[in-house]
Amino acid sequence: MSVAGLFGAQVAARHIRLERALAAERDRLAATLASVPHAIVLFDPAGNVTLRNRAAEELLQLSSEHESPESRQGAFKMYRTDGRELHSDDWPTRRAVAGETAINEETLVSRPDGTTIPLIISAAPIRNAAGELLGAVAGFQDITHLHEVNEMKSEFVSMVSHELRTPLTSIRGSLQLVLDEPAGLDDETRELLGVGLTNTERLIRLINDILDLSKIESGRLMLKLQPAEPAELVRQAVSNVQHGARAGAAMIEVSVAEGLPALEVDPDRMLQALVNLLSNAVKFAPSDRPIQMSVHGGESTVRFSVTDHGPGIPADKMNLLFRRFQQIESSNTRHAQGTGLGLAITKGIVEQHGGHVEVVSSLGHGSTFTITLPTSTKRT
Repeated sequence: MSVAGLFGAQVAARHIRLERALAAERDRLAATLASVPHAIVLFDPAGNVTLRNRAAEELLQLSSEHESPESRQGAFKMYRTDGRELHSDDWPTRRAVAGETAINEETLVSRPDGTTIPLIISAAPIRNAAGELLGAVAGFQDITHLHEVNEMKSEFVSMVSHELRTPLTSIRGSLQLVLDEPAGLDDETRELLGVGLTNTERLIRLINDILDLSKIESGRLMLKLQPAEPAELVRQAVSNVQHGARAGAAMIEVSVAEGLPALEVDPDRMLQALVNLLSNAVKFAPSDRPIQMSVHGGESTVRFSVTDHGPGIPADKMNLLFRRFQQIESSNTRHAQGTGLGLAITKGIVEQHGGHVEVVSSLGHGSTFTITLPTSTKRT
């Protein structure tokens, strides 16, 4: 055999060994994926499925070898938890193929048989040592059981809250009637009845907040959308907060840019969100420093910002801000009463309107909370 022939045979043998090694590695990977209880799918850079396990086939109802949710957009649809449909470019799997990482994103997926199931999806790009994009991997977890449990919890909370609100409303009315009598009560009795009325109203606010949060989490918060002027929303929110503010509370300075477009929102719910932010600012701001309420934006978005000069928020507490029943101050140092639900409710209301809430804070120098909303002409 010639040198060239020998060299060619060696190359061919090396190629065969490499193919066998790759096939063995692929078989090991397939066997590993098959043992995983959660659905896992691997994609190439073009978004085509290169490998998937049986759990993925069953969960996503895939049949042919290279079929994927992306290849059957007429059969598969994804929705946000509030019911808004996700454009295919925003699907976690598509974004991972483009180089973005998605972690534990909850979605509702409509499958080919017409059923809709809640899933937790995590997806990440796959890169080689040089950083080149080789594809993506995605994991899907069915959380139907968790949704059923949450639904039972929401129904229980709603039932108990309604049962509590009725007698509390009656107690509040009775106390108000007694306190409205100009005579017949000594000062001590009047003071005690005032304490009872104050705490009854606090309980009613807590119950209302719990009901609102339950509706948001279960997707049952119905929005009555209509055009609203940003300046009017701000005027009502400031009036509401200043009317109920404690004596000596910080003043609120308002700045509204001219020519802002109208918003398509539920005015009552957006007013609730803005009042929550302003009320928080009033609680923590020093009385000698005003709170700034500003509104600005452009054709596509309008931004409402509330800035206070309070104690600020520690960096390690920022991730707790929008959680339920969270208050950043400890119980020993807290000077402002509240349920710890206001920011969670505000976040839910804003996100259901297609917007988002951001916060910037400097310890000892105050905080700025910003609500960004899409304009009525840009909503999808």
